[in-house]
Amino acid sequence: MSLLDFIADDSPRTLFPLEAPTIIIGRGQQQLMKYIDDEVFATTDYHPTFVQAPIAFALKNRWHTRRVHVLDPVATLYLYNFVRTFSSLFQAPAKNALKRRFGYHLKSRSVISAADEHQEFRRRILEFKKTYAYFAKLDIANCFASFYHHDLVSALKPSVGEQAANRFGTFLRQLNGGRSISCFPQGYFPTKAIGNLFLGFIEQSVELQSPAVIRYVDDVFIFSNSRSQLEADVFRLQVILSEKNLYLNAAKTDIGDTKSSMQLPKTDEIRKSLLQKRETAVAGAYDDEPEPVHLLEDEFRYLSSLISGTDVSEEDVELALALIIDEEHAERLARLVFERYPHLIKNLYAHLSNAVYEGDTLWDLVGSVAADREAHEFSLFWCVRIVLRLYDWDKQSAVMLARLYDHPKATDTVRAAVLECRFNSFGLVERKEAALRNAGANLLAISAAAGLRELEPGRRNQLYKYAASSSPMMYQVTSALQRAPGARE
Repeated sequence: MSLLDFIADDSPRTLFPLEAPTIIIGRGQQQLMKYIDDEVFATTDYHPTFVQAPIAFALKNRWHTRRVHVLDPVATLYLYNFVRTFSSLFQAPAKNALKRRFGYHLKSRSVISAADEHQEFRRRILEFKKTYAYFAKLDIANCFASFYHHDLVSALKPSVGEQAANRFGTFLRQLNGGRSISCFPQGYFPTKAIGNLFLGFIEQSVELQSPAVIRYVDDVFIFSNSRSQLEADVFRLQVILSEKNLYLNAAKTDIGDTKSSMQLPKTDEIRKSLLQKRETAVAGAYDDEPEPVHLLEDEFRYLSSLISGTDVSEEDVELALALIIDEEHAERLARLVFERYPHLIKNLYAHLSNAVYEGDTLWDLVGSVAADREAHEFSLFWCVRIVLRLYDWDKQSAVMLARLYDHPKATDTVRAAVLECRFNSFGLVERKEAALRNAGANLLAISAAAGLRELEPGRRNQLYKYAASSSPMMYQVTSALQRAPGARE
């Protein structure tokens, strides 16, 4: 997998997937890498740095959010290239080890499906429950947001060398405006892989005496035939974590005997089959041509009945979003997401991208978000994505985008999603020109520059010329965009 393929494949899976970074990297990868090596990491007193990343907030559930750094093309390229350069660090451990991590790994330089890893993690849990008498199910609270950049640098140095580790620390610090806490970008495969590797100190610790310790990122399972040994390890683990400013989530801590847990009511066969098919569907949801998931007649009826009731659970909506793609159910699911579970709007987008949908309901729901003065930026962002992906470009679509762009709760991330689109009629080109005039190196200017890529070359290059003079970053961006797609540098 090439570096560009790595970025392009993972981008749609991120929480706020802007297209501009991939477009710009695709046209100027070598130039941007040289800029990073020669200028961003220069040792002179005055030189360009990584630009402080704007912060967006994704919905974790209806009431809670996740803090997200929205990366520009230079930061994106550096981060993905770092993991690809040191890909040997992120290979999956031996499957049958008693103490190992699961999660975000590479096979050579290609990504291993996180869904497959999670399925293997669950299989190992069931296997250990048959082998050991007791287990502890643990969760690290607010994990990635709590990483301290010096701890990450120290952990990386033995494997990548002092210079590369220190550069990664510089990247984190500059990205976060000099702050060493809450500096770790969330939602990107490379940071998931780095975070998963960093947390390896858990299962590698000789302080934990239980024979089996497995972990999927921040979810930890400990197994033992001695309850006292298991409980002692739970206390030891909290001491180990505290040294890295990490703590267990008390609400998600569960210690029990495996005999009782194995006797809990089993999932009925139809739902079990659907959950397995969901793993396949989720793994390929963002592929250009995802493999269709074929439901048996009884599976379809089961899912249909689940989402037709008056009190539909979040879990059932998630399951149906991954598997049902007919128009009638798409409309029902859209209502459930917009009205009850807005944090699932990203799932809805992936679902509708593969669904047969022609009704007015979705358009009306997007309009309701545009009219809601308290709408969350996560909903606004994905409504922009829905309009651009699922509807023809016309005056009606342009008006809806303008409403979302001008929304009182719209952030730069929401506006950037509008500005980066290739359309320039119905007043969009004027918005993009205004963003470029106030360029600097901000997200709006970068997105506007990408959005003007198909403008008449003479006018486009004139706009790029003046934007390029505003900052070293904008010079790199506009230089890349003036190359034809796929042109050799």
